[in-house]
Amino acid sequence: MKMSQLRQKSKEELQSLLKEELASLIEIRRNVFLGKEKNTSLIKKKRSLIAQVKTTLSQMEIVRSL
Repeated sequence: MKMSQLRQKSKEELQSLLKEELASLIEIRRNVFLGKEKNTSLIKKKRSLIAQVKTTLSQMEIVRSL
């Protein structure tokens, strides 16, 4: 998901997306550990998306405080 798409979402949508992605990351890590998933690059992609969502949320907070 691109940053421009994330910026168009509301705070509630971003918080919901963050929870879903964190749960998804845990599931992927578990599957890699158990050997069900061979593609370990998915972990990096999920972590990157989570960081983007967190960054967008913090930017929203900074703009609101001004």
